[in-house]
Amino acid sequence: MKPRRERAKEKLLQDRSTPPRIGTFHCPLCHTELPVGATSCTNCDWVEGYGQEPAAFVPSSRDIAAVFLSIIPGLGHYFKGHHLMGITYFLVTFLMVFFIGAAGMVGMGFNLLLLPLWWGWVMLHAYLLPDWNRQGRLPQHLS
Repeated sequence: MKPRRERAKEKLLQDRSTPPRIGTFHCPLCHTELPVGATSCTNCDWVEGYGQEPAAFVPSSRDIAAVFLSIIPGLGHYFKGHHLMGITYFLVTFLMVFFIGAAGMVGMGFNLLLLPLWWGWVMLHAYLLPDWNRQGRLPQHLS
């Protein structure tokens, strides 16, 4: 009897050489025969869309509105449906303003430069986040 590894190799080569039956196709990773319309493989971790480029980011007017709303940090995130993240950004910014403002002159004022960098990051993050309110539902991986 042949070792398990050799039998698996022969089966893989056989699967690659035989065309799929009508109504089926081969998994692109492990070449398991799957029914047409399958979105994932039963034998490996292949899912539909594997290896494809993600969709390009196309800005909308809601993204620009989120940037302007982020003048109050977290409000842009809240506007786009990321409620917990928006509240977290608001609280973290409040704490940063309080502690950096209180210790503003300890570092000759250089630590005050952290606030504009933080605000810029919050605005950029709100701009780039997917808009859950516009979609009307949570993304598939979170539902």
